[in-house]
Amino acid sequence: MSTSKMMRFLLVAALGAGCGGGSGSSPPGHETESGTGATGDTGGTISGSVDSSSGVDGSTGDDPTETTGGEDVSCGDLGGIESPLAPLPEFAWVHGQVRGTGVSLSFEPVDGARDYRVYTLPSANAVVDDGQGQHIDGAIYRCAGDRMAPPLPYTQNGFLTVDARSTGDISGYVRSEEEITLGWVFATEAPDRVPVYQLGSPESGHDGFCYAGHYAVTRVPFFTADPAQREAWLAEGYRDDGIAFWVSEAGTRPVRRGSGHLFYASDAEVAARGEGEVLFDVLDAEQDGAVPLMRFTIFPCGGAMHDVLAAGEARFQRAFEQGNQPVWELEWPDLEPGEVLVVEALDAGCPFQGHLSARSVPATGFAQDFVTPEEAAAQSPYGELFVNGQHDPASDPQPIARSFVCPEPVANESMDVFLDFDEPFELEQTDLSDSGFWDLHLANDDFFASFYRIEPDVWGLGSVMGELWVTYADWGADVNGRFRLTSTQHASIGEGFVHATVEVDLWSTGRRYPQLWISSAEAPVQDNMISATTLNLQMFGGWPSRVEIQQCIDRFWDVNDQCPQFPLDRGEFDDGPWPPRPPVGELSAPGMRMRMDLYASADRAYAFVGGIPWGCVDYPNLLPAGDVTVTYGDVLYHSGVDESVVFSDYMPFIHDYQLTESRRHVDNFGFSSGVDAPEWNHDILPCVTALE
Repeated sequence: MSTSKMMRFLLVAALGAGCGGGSGSSPPGHETESGTGATGDTGGTISGSVDSSSGVDGSTGDDPTETTGGEDVSCGDLGGIESPLAPLPEFAWVHGQVRGTGVSLSFEPVDGARDYRVYTLPSANAVVDDGQGQHIDGAIYRCAGDRMAPPLPYTQNGFLTVDARSTGDISGYVRSEEEITLGWVFATEAPDRVPVYQLGSPESGHDGFCYAGHYAVTRVPFFTADPAQREAWLAEGYRDDGIAFWVSEAGTRPVRRGSGHLFYASDAEVAARGEGEVLFDVLDAEQDGAVPLMRFTIFPCGGAMHDVLAAGEARFQRAFEQGNQPVWELEWPDLEPGEVLVVEALDAGCPFQGHLSARSVPATGFAQDFVTPEEAAAQSPYGELFVNGQHDPASDPQPIARSFVCPEPVANESMDVFLDFDEPFELEQTDLSDSGFWDLHLANDDFFASFYRIEPDVWGLGSVMGELWVTYADWGADVNGRFRLTSTQHASIGEGFVHATVEVDLWSTGRRYPQLWISSAEAPVQDNMISATTLNLQMFGGWPSRVEIQQCIDRFWDVNDQCPQFPLDRGEFDDGPWPPRPPVGELSAPGMRMRMDLYASADRAYAFVGGIPWGCVDYPNLLPAGDVTVTYGDVLYHSGVDESVVFSDYMPFIHDYQLTESRRHVDNFGFSSGVDAPEWNHDILPCVTALE
């Protein structure tokens, strides 16, 4: 769905279509792309002036199916559009990826921005300047919010696990502040610029061996401006981090790679380290549109020390500091034809306006008030609503940069069952068990939903702004709360594969996480799986999280009684090669949806996360032939003592504003039967053949 910016240090989407050399691919029908240009002017008349930056987000610039980061979504083809907003600097580029009536927008980050938002172009009479700043009467903003990654340096159990240094003694040479910048490069393409590709090494010792100390930047990087070299590395299983930046053909300062995975350019460091290998030439002085190519050294636990390169201040800050920094992606799930969207960088974070829910519920037990969007907006002086606001409720963010985009909705992909939640999603209560906590069942003709062990009557479920909002609280913040949504229409295990898919904000801890199930049990699957076989694809654990496929045969599943799993992720002290994918934590943040895909047959399963091939299972009797159900699931378990939230400092939004409640934004939930197996490079990502 979204931006494959691994080298951009937030991997918010697919990192390339395959596992290497074009021999793997994203799931069929993975994305529908839209757009022809880039951003327009930021005030007055929106123009079609375009900076064509295909590839900056991780696309390869080759086969269009590989352009996983989307395309520029210019308003230029709509002619001049009058904007009532005051002019501001533009984004370097904004890309959009459309799926049905929703679009994921990715963009070049703006230096100094603390958050980002998107909203529809307002009328002139809706724009208010109250002397303190700009406001839009009745605006609905979708905010980016923060990623949730531990800051660097990272300490685990009292030990320094990942260190990062930009200056000082690095392998016998003392680097100065001036040497942080190697030269100047570009974040967008132009006829006189050459793309530089980044890839992550698959060698065993080229990433940190301490599991929690994994980031995109802990993998040893390789850079090349030679497309043939890039293809050769991909064929060897290198991780495709896309285009890191563009260098000018007029560059005169060589950037060199020396021993120990170090990059340098200054005369003094060349004299100290030797000539090394010249990788590319950069500008030796700043030019209009150029950004500094900056460098620091990272020391992963058990892995190889190496330099990290980042193009621009914002990218350097994220790479060097990690932690809670703004996500470079925005979701707009409810596109209308001809709609103009405003994308803004903000000087402060979007305010938290309450625990937003499809249903209003007063505070009960340990749970806070659940408030509807209408209730939250009514409390705002100008009726403004900030969806995914994660910061101080008193925050009044003001724009510091702005662009306009005009993505057009497209037809939904064709599946046997597909729900985009654009229409009202209404279910009626069918059963309620009150044991202090509630077990609640709801249904309509097409779907069956269940909440388990929740605070009495503390739940919300419904279509809001083109998504399904699932909200609930576990009873006393101390039980195994769960949610299940199952289609009453069956899929079928037989010839071909069942392909199940859902989009959801994937962030997880050991006590709250999303799931996707294929089961021979009828709904409610949670209650009927004791006499069935169920496959469970789930995100699990705090940073950097992991991806699991579990198999439950004639047994119950619970949070503290997990089913046997096929180990998809590389073990902490495994000596095998690193797979061509990022830590899954890099793909997740509250409010930022990512796609989960599970393909299953009687003896084979494939999992994709964000369009990235993640893991394969080859195992007899994986699922029985015949009818199966498909379920989206969510877990909230003993929320009040969630270790990643309560005893760590990298989830401040969850800790301060959502400690004992859950909220997931769900979209594009569906499945088909009898589909072909997805393309897969079994040499690079071999199938797991045993449970553990």
